[in-house]
Amino acid sequence: MVPRQARQVTKKPLCSQVANTLRSQILSGELGGVMPPEAALQRDFGVSRSVVRQALEVL
Repeated sequence: MVPRQARQVTKKPLCSQVANTLRSQILSGELGGVMPPEAALQRDFGVSRSVVRQALEVL
C-alpha cells in the first residue's frame, strides 16, 4: 500500500486525495476486498478521522 501519496501537494482537498487513492486500491484489488478500519486508514494516510470519514463518504 502506498498511502502517503495522498499527502502530495495538490489543489485537491485531502479527503478527495485519500478517496482517490482508496478507489484505486479497491479497483486494483490491493485491499483484498476488505476495507481497513478507520483507525488503520488514519495511521496509514497520516490524516485525521474526519478526513478518513469524508473520504469514505465520497466513495
